[in-house]
Amino acid sequence: MKIIIAIAVVIGLVVGIGFAVLTNGRSSDAGSSAAASSKSDEIDPAKLPAEVLKALPPEQLAEMFPEKAEAILNPELAEQINAGGKSSDDPKYLRAVLEKMGANPPADATTKQLQDMLAHASAESAPSGK
Repeated sequence: MKIIIAIAVVIGLVVGIGFAVLTNGRSSDAGSSAAASSKSDEIDPAKLPAEVLKALPPEQLAEMFPEKAEAILNPELAEQINAGGKSSDDPKYLRAVLEKMGANPPADATTKQLQDMLAHASAESAPSGK
């Protein structure tokens, strides 16, 4: 009878220890999967709706879009940059663009003249589409 009780105790210990090891292993897996899912749950700012982006403060937007941070934090600077890139009010910039295109603008040319020259040079260098 004592042998049967001893065997039952040993079997109980083995089952208990095995259960404890399995439970501990599962909780470790759950912790690592929770950490992995938190990484995959990070929000992609490019997928956010425009309404959400408009509601965010500029500092947070600058963190989300570091390549555009300067334009976000200094909107007056961004307004000076023309999206088309064809016109500008800065004669030094216009002169530099014309010189890069191979034109030789006169030294005494006005901003308007430089803009016209750039528009004309751009129209000539555009592909004809043939």
